[in-house]
Amino acid sequence: MTGRLCPFLLNAGLVAASLGVGLAVIEATAWIIHPPPRSYSIPRDMLTQASGVWTVTPDFRGVMDNRIDFRGKTVNADSRGVRRGPAAVGTPVYRRLFVLGDSQTFGHGLNDDETWPARLQGLLDIERPGTQVENWGVPGINVDQYAERLKRLLVAAKAGDAVLVGVSWNDLITPQTRQAMSIVEGYLVNAPTKPQETAFPAEQVPAAVPTGATTDPATAARVRLYDYTGVVIPPFQDLQQFAEALALNSALASFLVPRLRALWHRWRPKTPFPELLAAQVPDANFWLLFNMKEEAKARGIAFAVVLLPERYFIDDAMYHAYSGGGRFFPERNYMGYIAQPLCRSFDISCIDPFEALVEHHRREPVTFHVDGHYNPAGAAVIAAVVARDIRSLLPRRSTPPSPRWCCS
Repeated sequence: MTGRLCPFLLNAGLVAASLGVGLAVIEATAWIIHPPPRSYSIPRDMLTQASGVWTVTPDFRGVMDNRIDFRGKTVNADSRGVRRGPAAVGTPVYRRLFVLGDSQTFGHGLNDDETWPARLQGLLDIERPGTQVENWGVPGINVDQYAERLKRLLVAAKAGDAVLVGVSWNDLITPQTRQAMSIVEGYLVNAPTKPQETAFPAEQVPAAVPTGATTDPATAARVRLYDYTGVVIPPFQDLQQFAEALALNSALASFLVPRLRALWHRWRPKTPFPELLAAQVPDANFWLLFNMKEEAKARGIAFAVVLLPERYFIDDAMYHAYSGGGRFFPERNYMGYIAQPLCRSFDISCIDPFEALVEHHRREPVTFHVDGHYNPAGAAVIAAVVARDIRSLLPRRSTPPSPRWCCS
């Protein structure tokens, strides 16, 4: 028996060693061809929180880099924690357009001058001269935080100004009671609690109001390990969390996980969105937007919303998988299908760039391939649609304005 066991163990060891060497070679090759993205592409200490309101750290200077989609993208904020962008040119500024939103509005992965509010500034210099656009977007927040930030900007706003809210797909379908993100060791990370069940991949799970610095020692230890080694240890809450963390460490996994996820989306038996609609989650978020509109209106400030769709609805192949081959959604523009009736019900002006994004994406991608946020082309498309549809919000002046602000 012993004589038979030794050759078996030897052969098993050789097979295991061969597999290990083979996987190591494949992994090394994959790192050259398709490296995994960085775990924390938002610069450390870029976000701060005070009195329950989240903002970009005042006077922040930093760089965004996820190693694949974008490299060395500059982030600069002024003393108010507002992201810097181009100043209005050619005429004295008599009106400000405050833009609220999450990472899609802030411009995750984009330089200061590449975000859609920055692109909008250039277009308004021609279409509505004298308008200064301010990008108040903050990554990781939702509609309830927009409402809090509105209170702060209204302190400085004057009648004749305008507020534009970039409502992303996450904003629309995120319950306000959910808390999924926090600041740990200066990074914006997933909270230690298990996220709400959703059809989204982990990196695109809707994030609700960040809760501030967490004292969870396991999360802090994982972040410190990442700082020293670049290795992301998953929280081991479930298989999905583990797979997503593995994709941040392994080039091979980062290649395979999105493709396995697409298969799951294609063949999953159901989607959670009917339950979210039944619970009136979009209605609750629009109720907050309505209150924001009324608060602005009381001060003589115009208000509108820009609908920012998720790339799963923009990309043809992704939509085919995500919609279960068309089984789950009554319309391709599912965000508009949900939001447009609410825009009418709450009497909120809504701008929808969906068709323009889809059309442009068929010629040139409008989102980053791995990260999923809008790329410079997508930001330009959104800015063009907003500039076209914003005319009623920003009426032209018939007489030259007297200056109210000086641009810096």
